[in-house]
Amino acid sequence: MNTTLNQDLNQDLEQFVMECKKGATFASIVIKKLVGMRKGTKNNQNPLYAAGKVVESVSKQLILTNVSYGGMVNKRRTNEGLTADFVSAGLWGGKGQYYHNSPFGALARHIEKGTKYFTYSQLKSLSFQYLVDGQPATEEEILTIKEWKSKSTPPKNQGVENPVIWRTVGFDQVETLVLDKRTYQKNQN
Repeated sequence: MNTTLNQDLNQDLEQFVMECKKGATFASIVIKKLVGMRKGTKNNQNPLYAAGKVVESVSKQLILTNVSYGGMVNKRRTNEGLTADFVSAGLWGGKGQYYHNSPFGALARHIEKGTKYFTYSQLKSLSFQYLVDGQPATEEEILTIKEWKSKSTPPKNQGVENPVIWRTVGFDQVETLVLDKRTYQKNQN
C-alpha cells in the first residue's frame, strides 16, 4: 500500500505512523536534510557557503521504531555487563514530548513550537549521498563538505562502549518510510 503526501505533510505522515499497530518495528527510512556547515572566517571562508550553495545529505537507514530509548540503552548496558540504571532526560530540556503509544511512540512534538518529529533507533546506514544545489556532489565538493561540516559527537551519557544511536527528525526531512509492509512516499511536487 502506498500513501502519498497530498496537502498536509504533518497529518499524512502522522496518520501513516499511527496506523502501525505493532510495538517495536523494523523499518527503513530515507532522510533528506541540510548539512550543518561552518561558515569560516573573513580570511578563511567555506567556499561552498561563500558561493551560496545549498548542501544536503540523503541517507537511507535500517531503523527500529516504536521503542523506548531508555529501554534500549538499558538493554545495551545489561548486554555489556553493566547495571541497567539509565534514565533518559526529557526531549529538548523538557520542551518536547512523545505521543502516540507514549512513552514508546515513534512520534514527538516540540511543545512550544508545535513542530512534529519522527523518532527511531538507527541500526544501520544503507546508503548516503551529498547533494550540492540538488545534484550529486563531486569528489572535490565532498572533500570540502567533510572539511567544513559541523562535527557530530556520539552520546556520552549512556555509559556503554557501543551507544544506541537515537534520531529525532522533522517530518519535513522524511522522504520515504517503509513501515509495517506499507510505504509512505513524500510527494515531490
